[in-house]
Amino acid sequence: VPALHDIASAILYHHEWYDGHGYPEGLSGEQIPIASRIVAVVDAYCAMMDRRSYKEPRSKEWSRAELQRCAGSQFDPRGVDAVVHASGGGEAAAARPPACALNQAMLRRTSSVSLSSGPNTRR
Repeated sequence: VPALHDIASAILYHHEWYDGHGYPEGLSGEQIPIASRIVAVVDAYCAMMDRRSYKEPRSKEWSRAELQRCAGSQFDPRGVDAVVHASGGGEAAAARPPACALNQAMLRRTSSVSLSSGPNTRR
């Protein structure tokens, strides 16, 4: 379905890690479509905050801290900053450790982001 092309691309690449250690293609940084980077951060944040059959929900504070810890490795740092700010966390932390232990699977200020065109759209 042509109308779902951009959504399919966003979903396909949302397990790519910002540092290139993700899958399915090992893309990194700006090679990962912007929509996928957004989905990755938001999906992880929601997964941490939701009750699952295998875990209790985490607090907003814990979830924001985990996103910040994983910024630059698993997640686009700008996406993490936007989610932290949008979720009531104020300004994002300046220093972040490089490693990320959370293997779960960005919310950039989307007012200027197009999900259907530009260099970060896969066709």
